[in-house]
Amino acid sequence: MKENYNIEKFVILGTSMGGHIALIYAIEHPEDVCGVVDIYGVTDVKEQVKYVLKMLILLPLALLIFKELKMLGSAFRFLSDVKREFGGNPAVLRFTEEYDKYSPLNRISELKAPLLVIHGDKDYVVPLKFSEKLVEKLKNSGKESLLYKFHVVEGTGHDEETVIRSMDVIFSFLDYCFKA
Repeated sequence: MKENYNIEKFVILGTSMGGHIALIYAIEHPEDVCGVVDIYGVTDVKEQVKYVLKMLILLPLALLIFKELKMLGSAFRFLSDVKREFGGNPAVLRFTEEYDKYSPLNRISELKAPLLVIHGDKDYVVPLKFSEKLVEKLKNSGKESLLYKFHVVEGTGHDEETVIRSMDVIFSFLDYCFKA
């Protein structure tokens, strides 16, 4: 992007595991990024694995909450992807050091770019408490000024509606980042 389009810095946006990747990219490549939008992102893969396994153990209850069998496939795919990317055996809570090394929650104090966090209050895939924890840790690290906004969307979950109802906040954040 720098070479082909003469772009010095960009805002990186990610949803779910893409939010995880956006945060890690911004932490590891601060010279490229002028802002991060994390939409219902996985802030700590180990915690997300534990949550997914708990939902699988409580499968009948989880199906009542999720109301869709495709969520079951997503859970197994997530565990498989995590094992491939980070190693270990997440299905039995065996984690490698990669889980900590690439945890935005553990590394949030390294962030240098402004951050917009968006999460639906009815997200049963990545619980809202994970984003709350990230925001709290950012504030406790003395970098509260980097938090542009923690935008909680009432009545939405891990879905397009959360993004659609946040577009005005996202555009305001883009203006903020590119004017800075």
